Amino acid sequence: MRIGVIDSGIGGLTLLSRLTKEFIGNDFIYFGDTLNAPYGNKSREFIISRIREICILLIKKKVDIIVLACNTASVTALNVLKSEFDIPIFGVKPIIIGDNNVILCTPLTAKSSYIEMAREKGCLIIEEPTLASEIESVAPYFCALEARMRSVLFPYRESVLHLACTHYVFLKTIIKEIFPNIEIHDGYDAVVASLKPYLNTPTNRGFSIEFLLENAKLGRKYSRIFDELQKI
Repeated sequence: MRIGVIDSGIGGLTLLSRLTKEFIGNDFIYFGDTLNAPYGNKSREFIISRIREICILLIKKKVDIIVLACNTASVTALNVLKSEFDIPIFGVKPIIIGDNNVILCTPLTAKSSYIEMAREKGCLIIEEPTLASEIESVAPYFCALEARMRSVLFPYRESVLHLACTHYVFLKTIIKEIFPNIEIHDGYDAVVASLKPYLNTPTNRGFSIEFLLENAKLGRKYSRIFDELQKI
């Protein structure tokens, strides 16, 4: 099957890597909307309109399933798009269980009804308006943000941390090294579980990836970052 994966930049590569490992034998098209990155500082109306355009493009490329590999797009546009298209569309969201939960997210994600419900359940919400852009800027040298994360997360070093932006998943190892007692979740297990009824996993072939990006130079960068993710 052909799976379309959408994000504003490199963040979705973390989920793409997980999907290629879980669903061997399928073909992936990754749309990195770098011209409009980051999504987390855009308006709800813009995100819905833009993701709709990308879905139409991917459907023309004969994808069978679309995955929004972006928490902001998922909490903002997923329900709208599922009502507009016949193709199965999935997203990634923080899954809140238990107590002492902290959600690290973008400003637009923080404004969503999904996060508002989490707030009402007692979750602490940390908005980061620039972190996704910083991750794009330093990639693939994510250790450059070690001091930044030490400062942001020190008050929550004993918490259950939800990385509600796929860009932030690049920092998971760094965060765990700084604060060993933090329990970290990215929501990817739930995405995999949702996709399993739809995807075959033939073992007699590998997978293919087509990157739809702004230019060829970005394609080389994304391929290098993806290859490093595959080693983890």
